[in-house]
Amino acid sequence: TVTGDPSRITFSETNYLIHVVSPVFMASFDANGGSCSTGSQQVYWNEAYSYYSPLPTPVRDGYRFEGWYTSDGARITNTSIFKLKTNIVLYAHWSPEKYYVHFEPVGGESPTEYKQVTYGEKYGELPVPEREGYTFKNWYTQIEYGLTVTADTTVKTADDHILYAGWTKNPDTTDNGHLLTKINGQQPSCVEEGYETYWTCSTCGKMFRDANGINEITKITKIDATGHNYKSSIVSPTCVEDGYTLYTCTVCGDSYTADPVSASGHTPEILPAVDADDTKTGLTEGRRCAVCGEILEAQQEIPKKPESGEQQPEVGEQQPEVGEQPEGEQKPEGEQKPEGEQKPETEQPEGEQKPEGEQQPEREQKPEGEQKPETEQPEGEQKSEREQKPEGQQQEEQEELQEPDDSQTQETDLKPGCILKLTAKSNGFQVKWRKQAKGISGYVLQYSTNKKFTGNSTKRIFVNKKKTSSKTISKLKPGKKYFVRICSYKTVKNSGKSEKIYSEWSKEKAVTTKK
Repeated sequence: TVTGDPSRITFSETNYLIHVVSPVFMASFDANGGSCSTGSQQVYWNEAYSYYSPLPTPVRDGYRFEGWYTSDGARITNTSIFKLKTNIVLYAHWSPEKYYVHFEPVGGESPTEYKQVTYGEKYGELPVPEREGYTFKNWYTQIEYGLTVTADTTVKTADDHILYAGWTKNPDTTDNGHLLTKINGQQPSCVEEGYETYWTCSTCGKMFRDANGINEITKITKIDATGHNYKSSIVSPTCVEDGYTLYTCTVCGDSYTADPVSASGHTPEILPAVDADDTKTGLTEGRRCAVCGEILEAQQEIPKKPESGEQQPEVGEQQPEVGEQPEGEQKPEGEQKPEGEQKPETEQPEGEQKPEGEQQPEREQKPEGEQKPETEQPEGEQKSEREQKPEGQQQEEQEELQEPDDSQTQETDLKPGCILKLTAKSNGFQVKWRKQAKGISGYVLQYSTNKKFTGNSTKRIFVNKKKTSSKTISKLKPGKKYFVRICSYKTVKNSGKSEKIYSEWSKEKAVTTKK
């Protein structure tokens, strides 16, 4: 097999069968503003362009394809013979399409129903329609909100299309020479005045009550606002949210609230303790609200007792100090004797016999209920002022003693708090936050007159129900600015004891209480 120009092949011998294969080149296609499915294809020397594949047909909106041409302007077709010995670029040639535009007079009459236009060129002269009582403005691509089309507008719609006439109503001319324009009246609303229909003269500016320009007026006739038509509905208070009366206008929907009723507060009830045994765990005593069911004091799990019967300390029970006899452990018989009673001689180690009547060491001889050091709370001792307060108030103060500080609000698996709305109230405010129903035990709300949340004005309130998403704070100073933020917390066990971990604080928001 020999490739190349057959005219250049010479032979020194005969009786050879020679098959000559033409060289292969590439033809690239420039769509020249259109698009082409093929960018290039193979062509063979001294063969038709379509020898490998027919030439592609490009497309272009608004134009008709006229064929492929070389850079020298020579037209190339499928049957053209490729004579070059190099790659080639072919260029698409185009002719703009012609379309018909129809004229819709929209209530008038047009001297011309349609005309032919060329894509990419100007519309040229357009007809002027007529309509009784109206003045023609322009032609538009739509009846309403269409684009304006003039003689100098370029045709960009690649299809037959319609243009619509736009009109302006002419002023009415009365017998006394006034050119009147009607101004339609407006009905009043609950809060805005309305006015009656009237006519104005575009020549002299006078106003008339009628279309004939007879009853002249010096001012527009106003119609008083109707005022709101309020309907009331009662919103009862809950344990944590205030109640109120809601007034809603049946006409416009405007609303306001009045007659606030303070939140009723929780009604605590006891959740009884459940004893643990060697087959199941137990629970400590807890508290919840008998009305809304919010958990006020969560029950803690008590571990199962060992099968051996050895007693384990309960949740939160203090471990005995070194050398102290654990509660409930059987003491030697001599140690159970009343104070001052002599131990039997058989129980005294040799050489350690105490004289008759000698007391045991002070720590061991204190019977149950005897006065303990000030650092410990003796059983039956008078409670402090804080402990004597009502149950709900005592719990809130206990929770405030556990307030999270900035170092505690760093738990990465809890989402930061987020305040959604802060509404000023009389001597207080209402805060609504984004509810986090999973992975938390409740929320901590903090408010203060100090933006840095320091000083005696800073207060925190624990919300122990994780499904709660709002709280109303009352009995504050009227007309005072307060800063508010919130975080969530989760109660976890650590070495058998319960403790709280906190999320990051939300971004603080400010509210000024109403007077």
